[in-house]
Amino acid sequence: MTLFVKSILSIFFIWCVEGGMDKKVALIIAHEGYQPIEYCKTRQELENADIAVFTVSDKAGTMVECFGEIEPEAVSMTVKNFLNEDLNNFAGVFLIGGGGALDCLDNEDTYQLMRKVKEAGLYYGAICISPRILYHAGLINDKTITGWNGDGKLQEECPDSNVEDKDVVVDGKLITGRDPHAAEAFGKAVVAALK
Repeated sequence: MTLFVKSILSIFFIWCVEGGMDKKVALIIAHEGYQPIEYCKTRQELENADIAVFTVSDKAGTMVECFGEIEPEAVSMTVKNFLNEDLNNFAGVFLIGGGGALDCLDNEDTYQLMRKVKEAGLYYGAICISPRILYHAGLINDKTITGWNGDGKLQEECPDSNVEDKDVVVDGKLITGRDPHAAEAFGKAVVAALK
């Protein structure tokens, strides 16, 4: 290989790394009962924008979506192990909703992880039922949010948050989405924030 070609490849590599093409986002799903539309649409928007997606769950192995079908999703790491991950490699971490989110992710491990994410200055957020997990972690008390409100209890469960009935709400580095119908818009909002 000529010196010229090596120089060009070297410049291209530096451009890719420093130019943002190496951005990585973690999507956290429940091992049982995650919402596949929210996960897949959000992931698709990120990958279409050349943002790598790292899937994290409360347990390793095969994931079961909220409709009961088994999906062979490859989980990169568990929440407990991700707590020790170097967050400098990530641009954001987001919680996906679904019927199992509160059962599987509404716990101290997730709270600690999301607090660490916010303290690191990364983008963070949640869609559907999962903004309630961020509230339980003490991360959205003074923020404007949206989320699933089919039970009419979102404002009651997040009393110190300003709840808006919108598909997506961006408040600083916090991004929240309402429900599966807002998944594409949620993904686009994350991409726009990271660009």
